[in-house]
Amino acid sequence: MNLIKLCTVYSVLLVVAAAQETTIRIQLSSEEIDDVTFDATRVSSVELSRWMQLSEGGRYTEADFGTGLCFSGPPTGTNKKQKAIDDARAAQSKLRERISDMDESHFPPELGDVVSYLRRQQSFWLWLDTQKLAFLETGDVGTLQSRFEDIVEPQESCGEVVRRIRDAKSHKEAWHLACFDWHNCVLDAGDAKIGPYPKQAWQSFLAAYGIREQIGSTEED
Repeated sequence: MNLIKLCTVYSVLLVVAAAQETTIRIQLSSEEIDDVTFDATRVSSVELSRWMQLSEGGRYTEADFGTGLCFSGPPTGTNKKQKAIDDARAAQSKLRERISDMDESHFPPELGDVVSYLRRQQSFWLWLDTQKLAFLETGDVGTLQSRFEDIVEPQESCGEVVRRIRDAKSHKEAWHLACFDWHNCVLDAGDAKIGPYPKQAWQSFLAAYGIREQIGSTEED
């Protein structure tokens, strides 16, 4: 019996000794950092840094529409308008790459629900920006009425705003309504359908890999 007990204790010590608990700091956004403690024998710091960007404060959850179309009013003049369109398309291309990166096969199976949620959310945001760009290019209010999958039907959710855009007395007024009233209305409707970030799935992933995180502010440094 004593020999069995000694062997058991020795095995436990070997397991503990094999673990390499490590803590690294990961930049999640311009405002948040994450001090992450993990077992380096189970996952590399490179892999972990990529996985942690799927957290609620990571870059995959940012509403980064990126085009800046609405910051300074509708661009006037052929050259300015074309530059705004080109810049918007370039920004949307980067967002498409981000969405493409969010493939369940690129992450642990425990992150499947999180990846699926973020991919749907980012795809919705891309669609939202794409419709505004199409409206800028064509002036066709119909581009603001098309539905996005089973998530939002602008004509039903935001019909009053669409009517006001159609009845606007100037392109400037219509553009302002599209950028703010339509955008906010459709965004609220879509976010309500998509729902909140799957926090329980994220916590289950952390537990499965023995990962601990401590979110902090960059202003604390």
